[in-house]
Amino acid sequence: MSEPRVPRSGLACELDCEIEMVRAGGNVICETCGKEYWRHPYCRGYVTMLTGEPMYYIHVACDGRHLKL
Repeated sequence: MSEPRVPRSGLACELDCEIEMVRAGGNVICETCGKEYWRHPYCRGYVTMLTGEPMYYIHVACDGRHLKL
């Protein structure tokens, strides 16, 4: 397994197909910090195959869950 990439938030994202992603609306309020999910940092550990750009719709919640908005 390759080293995990670190998004701007400083949280490490494991590059693992076993990671559970939770589908959520971007306007849902986080129970931990009180901010909307869309305001959380996106996970740069997932990239598109065509361009290599991060998948900007996958965010990391305060509790470490990966959110697919």
